[in-house]
Amino acid sequence: MTLEARNREWAALPANADAAGAVVVDDGIRLVTRDAITAALNDPRLIQRTRERGVFASSMKIPWLLAMPPGQQHSRVRRKVNPLFAKPALVPLEPLLRRRACELINSIAGRGGCDGAAIARAFSVSSILAWMGLDREGPRLQRELSQCVTAARESELDGALRAAMPLVDSIDRALIEEQGRPRPGLRWLATGDNAMTFAEVRGLYLLLLVAGIDTLAAAATFTLWNLAKPEFRDLLKQDPVQVSPFVEEVIRTSGSVPYTDRQAAEPVVVAGHRLNTDDRIYAELGAINHLDGDQIKIADGRVIRHAHLGFGIGPHRCLGAHLARLALTVLVEEWLHRFPDFEARPEPTFVRWPADGFDPLPLRWSP
Repeated sequence: MTLEARNREWAALPANADAAGAVVVDDGIRLVTRDAITAALNDPRLIQRTRERGVFASSMKIPWLLAMPPGQQHSRVRRKVNPLFAKPALVPLEPLLRRRACELINSIAGRGGCDGAAIARAFSVSSILAWMGLDREGPRLQRELSQCVTAARESELDGALRAAMPLVDSIDRALIEEQGRPRPGLRWLATGDNAMTFAEVRGLYLLLLVAGIDTLAAAATFTLWNLAKPEFRDLLKQDPVQVSPFVEEVIRTSGSVPYTDRQAAEPVVVAGHRLNTDDRIYAELGAINHLDGDQIKIADGRVIRHAHLGFGIGPHRCLGAHLARLALTVLVEEWLHRFPDFEARPEPTFVRWPADGFDPLPLRWSP
């Protein structure tokens, strides 16, 4: 599927919905209005699919934090983790992210071109490992992550999780080492009110790697692709204040996380439709975000910013939203500093797995 075909499909969804914002499908409903999605993703009777929880719990002995049903345990973990992802907590991380971005950019500057998807993946890995305090583990973990991503593309969930076992072992080794000299973040997670167990911290780290790297990398490819357009490049060079709304609009229009789904834990009525136990709802985040258009717009010398659900909503809203914003902002600023003029050619290949993005993304400039 091309990017244009995906966008047309999303544009057609609202027209096919009923008055409550739902489209009936074989195993449940697709929700295509903000109100319907907000209500569903805040409903504790709609939970992450039990299959994922079962695989992680039985095969890997890891609490799959993404799939914890809303409740006391999930609230405890979110209360503990949220402060570490807040904007003030990320301020000390920015210099390290800038160093890593500059290292990547300088490594390819003299070539006259690169695969932007490879740069996006490398910077995504580096950003998340930096938050974890495992930046020194980067090369080894990046190799294991690449193997895990390849397996995920070529197999079903069970096979992908088996391929992730070496990655889990690496996380275990790193966390055990950190226990002897815990950095502030790890010390915060493991002590005090709402302290997390070792298994829960391991689950958090694996969640960030598995759920965060592909989506951040995909968003980074859209960032570079849009940045290759002269109108955006020129505006951001002239007015750096526009970088923030530009990043928000990239997140809105890219649709790197096109939807999120939930499973009914019991019979429940959603958007006027009665669902049986195990029926599913699909919250069509991409379609909602494109109600304001699928292109980034400029008017009166500024990027027009729209509200979006790119990070979801409700108790399972993306933990790393501010980290993603920071990483994409750093990438834009450092890339423009080194490459004030570049282009995306030939046309990049749009892919939908493991997240909506470009791979490869050929970029060219004058060395």
